[in-house]
Formats: sequence, C-alpha cells, structure tokens
Amino acid sequence: MSNTKTARSTSATLARSWPVSPSRETWPMLSKSALLSLLGGLTLLASLPMRAEVDGPQLYRQHCAKCHAEDGRANTLRGWLYFAQNLSQAKWQDNNSDNDILDAIQEGPGAMPSYADKLSEAEQLALVKAVRGLRKP
Repeated sequence: MSNTKTARSTSATLARSWPVSPSRETWPMLSKSALLSLLGGLTLLASLPMRAEVDGPQLYRQHCAKCHAEDGRANTLRGWLYFAQNLSQAKWQDNNSDNDILDAIQEGPGAMPSYADKLSEAEQLALVKAVRGLRKP
C-alpha cells in the first residue's frame, strides 16, 4: 500500500512542478550533449536527398534487358527478332549523344515501346546513365 501512496505523491509532485504555460525561466534547459545530439540529427536530416535516388540499372533490367540483354549486346531472341541495338558497342556509344538515347527512350524507335508516359524524367535520365554504363571497349 505504501507503493501506491508513493506513486500518487510522486505524480502529484511532478504535476505541480510543471506550469500550465511554461515561461522562459521555468522551461527545462537541455544539456550540452542533448543539444549536440539534436543539432547532429537535424544536420543529418538536412543532408538527406529530397527523394530517393533512382536505380537506373534496375530500371534497365526491368524494361530494357528483355531485348537488349543484361550486358547490352542485344543477344536475346527478342533482340534478334526486333533488331534491337547493341548498346555496348563503343562505336554506337560514341555516335549517340545522351539526348539521342533520351529521345529513343521517350519515342521508342522501331519496335521499341515509348516510355515517355511510363517513366518519370528522373527515371528516364537514370536509364540514359545505365545505358552509358554498358559500354564495352
């Protein structure tokens, strides 16, 4: 029974020690380590990107590898049937700008589907970067 009485008196004491509307003088001060932790957390939060990075290689595997193959060589049955471009050739990479690749992604030349309405601009740009990463010497 003394435990119940102690718990009640402790909570009553705590309730009385906090004012209803805290003023500057009565508001509890944060310790130096708590302030540093708070500042560090806010700095980390501010350094995070506003949105997650787009995974270009994953998008390539999902949308392009069926015809262009994982390595970009277009040595798949679908690639052969639809005359898919070998994206890994250095000569092709040299002759096509990033805008050319982006246009192909957006418009879908030949049998390739258009991705202008299916992928966001960030995803399309990530695909351009992924295609550039397929270059073989």
